[in-house]
Amino acid sequence: MMKKFVAGVIIGILLCYAGLAVASSPQIRLIINGQEINTDVPPQLIDGRVLVPARFVAEPLGAQVQWDAEKNAVVINSTSPATDGTLLFDSGWVRLRDVAPNKGWIVSGDGYVYRNQLDYGKRIPLFNWRDSSKIINGTIYIPKSLADM
Repeated sequence: MMKKFVAGVIIGILLCYAGLAVASSPQIRLIINGQEINTDVPPQLIDGRVLVPARFVAEPLGAQVQWDAEKNAVVINSTSPATDGTLLFDSGWVRLRDVAPNKGWIVSGDGYVYRNQLDYGKRIPLFNWRDSSKIINGTIYIPKSLADM
């Protein structure tokens, strides 16, 4: 009887210690585009990986999140423009880095996009990307009309 009591006390102490260790661990913060996001289920560190609810990452980046019970799957679509101003392909803008290689364009640091050919030893400028682009998070976007040149 005494052994069971002592074992119970030891188990109780271990459970309290484990609870304190979990309670004292720092809370993982979720920050997207410089803004802290509060989730209904806090991010968790499990087996060396941080797990966060998909909706709280996808929606601030402009994606739509749906639950498909039939397939038992989270479905994320990013086909519409984000509310934070991020430009996506169907909004009339495309990433210059996606268009330039296919067109044989040379994107120069001087602000111009050139044809990949020389005319009397000089490159032929197509357009000034600095004047006609939008830069978001370090990515250059150009109007689709320029991409269709």
